Amino acid sequence: MQQIVNTFAQVDFSRLQFPIIVIYNSPSDFRGYYVARIWDMKKPTNTIMIKKKLSQIREDIKNTLPNMVRFERKKFDDKVIVETWI
Repeated sequence: MQQIVNTFAQVDFSRLQFPIIVIYNSPSDFRGYYVARIWDMKKPTNTIMIKKKLSQIREDIKNTLPNMVRFERKKFDDKVIVETWI
């Protein structure tokens, strides 16, 4: 079952070995929305944030997790991936 959060401040990241946030644009299960999913290394978690605007997710990450660094989508990534934060 998905855990949908309004802000990443609601998430306890201390239980994750290596948290990563992947942002998707209009994935098949949330057409028309940006979805940010938390991963633990190579394993997806059930925690996501859903927003209409990419800027809303970026702003929340910058405010809540200021030490994370943004990486652009690589050409071999799935087409719905926008960027990754590590």
